[in-house]
Amino acid sequence: MFLLELFESNLSIRGRGGSILVYASQISHLVRYCYRNNIGFLDLTDNAFSQFVRGLNVAENKARTRAARTIVAIGEITLRFLSFVGHLHGQENFVGPGGTIRTVWSSDQFASRHYAPQQPFASHPIFSHRSLPRPSPVKRGMPISSADVQRLRAAVIEHSASGFLRMRRQVTMLLLEVTGGRISEVVLLNVDHIKEAIKLARPMLPFPTLKRGGNNAVLRRIPVALPDLLFIDEYIRVHRRRIIRRTVGVGADHGYLLVAERGGRPLSGGFIGTEMSRLRSLAGLEGKAHCHMFRHRFITKLFKQLIEIHKFENPDAFRQALFNLEGVRAQVMEWTGHRSLSGFSNYIHLAFEEHAALAKSVAQFQDFQLTRSIGDTLTRMASDLEAGADPVAVARLMQEIARMVGPDMD
Repeated sequence: MFLLELFESNLSIRGRGGSILVYASQISHLVRYCYRNNIGFLDLTDNAFSQFVRGLNVAENKARTRAARTIVAIGEITLRFLSFVGHLHGQENFVGPGGTIRTVWSSDQFASRHYAPQQPFASHPIFSHRSLPRPSPVKRGMPISSADVQRLRAAVIEHSASGFLRMRRQVTMLLLEVTGGRISEVVLLNVDHIKEAIKLARPMLPFPTLKRGGNNAVLRRIPVALPDLLFIDEYIRVHRRRIIRRTVGVGADHGYLLVAERGGRPLSGGFIGTEMSRLRSLAGLEGKAHCHMFRHRFITKLFKQLIEIHKFENPDAFRQALFNLEGVRAQVMEWTGHRSLSGFSNYIHLAFEEHAALAKSVAQFQDFQLTRSIGDTLTRMASDLEAGADPVAVARLMQEIARMVGPDMD
């Protein structure tokens, strides 16, 4: 009943369960604790809850301890669940400041979430308890380096068993790098999104956006350079079309951009994540290299360009500009898909670390993208030729890029 209430409050179940799956997994710790100790939920005491929390300090496999932040997350949702159970059975004071399980309201957690003016704060109370530890600092996600990206690209060329697989992997990495999208969003892209963007003089890719609550993806628009879109279109017209014809058939084409070589079904985010892990091993990378690091890379590069153009002297000046300049804030949040400014802090620091010192317009940012895109596209073409790609197809793509971007370069 609690999970049903979460679902009816529009929490996501996308991506094999979404937020509701996370909450169910966290509550399962309490379910097992009560089962093993033969305690009903309403029979829990304040001391019993404290004992439950202490047990969370050691992971079930005993191999490592849980991070304090993880324990806090489990404790908060568990208290919320127990409050629900209490209300369901008419025990309104089962969980609360003076209740059987004595809690405090974590109002400071509300205050720390800097949502944009148009975004509401969380609509439910956040419980805390004396037994819960202080949250550990959030680990700063690091962007993937240019050197690692090149090694991953080389692994794609060397270790892809077919021309289709090589092209699809290149397109996947390209999308991760130039959109900054979450992998769960990238797999929702369809052919029409690419076709629509190519038609524009200044291409803006309609991009599915999650993390907005609920189970429906909304579209944001991201500037993507034309050569990148033409490269993806080559994959659509030649490689993807061949697979669709051989598998599901053109009449039953589902429209999703990234498809499996066998069966033609849309790829899942989990599949892409596993494939990236495999490429990391093939590339011989010792450090981390996962899909979300491409998102870190995209946002850090975007912020670095904003710093260079607007000459922000320090992170505080940049942060203040995001708060005060509504147009800049709205544009940045549109491109990155963030709901709140609180998610930007890490990227601002990373950008200043890379460059000590918003594009003034969308067009100027796209010029940055165009220059980078042409160089990357030529590199990919050279690698494809070395790997045995059809020279006629490569030449045709080069001619198309030259024809369409020539006026922009002038």
